Amino acid sequence: MNDKEDFSHQAVLIEELLAAPFVAATNANSKMAQEQAKFLMETCFDSENGAFSPKMISLTVKNAKESASDQTSELITFQLPLITIIPFNSLCVKDVSVKFDLEIISHVNTNTNDDENEKDKTVMRGSVASSNDASENNKTQRRNQSKMSVEINAGSIPLPVGLTTLLEFYTKNIQLKS
Repeated sequence: MNDKEDFSHQAVLIEELLAAPFVAATNANSKMAQEQAKFLMETCFDSENGAFSPKMISLTVKNAKESASDQTSELITFQLPLITIIPFNSLCVKDVSVKFDLEIISHVNTNTNDDENEKDKTVMRGSVASSNDASENNKTQRRNQSKMSVEINAGSIPLPVGLTTLLEFYTKNIQLKS
């Protein structure tokens, strides 16, 4: 097999080459969201017959009462949903930067109709261009030195409205028992 045949097998549709990093970032966001929701549901809720109830923890504090004649203390116990104290990171891919030089390997006109009103469609195939550092004489070495740079930045986003509403509800309804 010569180099030209080998090159054509490595060529991909340019749309696929351009879209691949962004599709990967979208898939990463989806996977992170699924794992975060799974963590939250498994860690903070009990499930019974499809109904979820919050996992609660009991906290007891000593409330000292001081009066002129008596020093007493009172124990106050309250229930607190675990979800209100567990750290939760709402992460996502924020920025994707893609840099590469594109080498057009082939382009094909796909219009098979004889209708002149229809515009020609061209399908282009390409690959990431070879590095300029490689020697012209060794095309295999040049292909192996092709470079695509993808920079992905992740960060936190605000918690979902439903989660903040749930946290506010629990905060307002902490049960105190003395």
